Amino acid sequence: MLATRPQVAPQARRSGVAIIEFSVVLSAFLVPVMLGLWEIGRLVHVQQVVVNATREGCRTAAQGITISSTGAYTLIVVSYNPTLNNTATTRLPNVKATVCQSLSGAGLMPTPGSAATLQWSDVRVIFQWMPSLTGDPALVNATQSDSTTITDTQSTADLDPPASGTSPTASTAQPFKGVKGQRFRITVSIPFAKVRWVNVGLVNPTTVSYTADWLMMVDETFSINTGLPGTAPNN
Repeated sequence: MLATRPQVAPQARRSGVAIIEFSVVLSAFLVPVMLGLWEIGRLVHVQQVVVNATREGCRTAAQGITISSTGAYTLIVVSYNPTLNNTATTRLPNVKATVCQSLSGAGLMPTPGSAATLQWSDVRVIFQWMPSLTGDPALVNATQSDSTTITDTQSTADLDPPASGTSPTASTAQPFKGVKGQRFRITVSIPFAKVRWVNVGLVNPTTVSYTADWLMMVDETFSINTGLPGTAPNN
């Protein structure tokens, strides 16, 4: 008597095929989509970090002049790398350092124990004087003889780093040159390839950048009349 093979129900065979089809669709479609969403989310996050860093740089530049921990007046410049001239402590306040500190706080730049690859030289900072929105000639003419734009690497003599014996006052388009209410623009950009998590080819921007317009918040200049009569103490 011949043994007969058990009959497999068509429904059972079809369920196995459905599992295989689902696996193919999952690997060929859903996984790239999920990675793409992850990549887009990272781009949005980095963009917001750059926006915040640019605004922090503007707040620093708007001061023009600050006071150091020793009480000395300190001029604020566009860029001055403290790691290249750590002895010039009185000239450390600068726009680029503020931007990089903000990026570091968000985890985009190396900190102790961090795997971030974005470096100081990867960050680009552009400072530019802008025409007054109100058309006030006093504000426009305040820097008429100055250059209108300066980048963080434009002048190696007084910016990044200053040469021996030079001063950052040599530049003609620095934040400390501004007057109260003067409009300026700062642009910050970083390479996205240095901060991206995955690369599936769906999002391929070269850089992530942001531009912010700001107003100088320095005090108005005034003069003191030294010819005014004084008062003598009562005898």
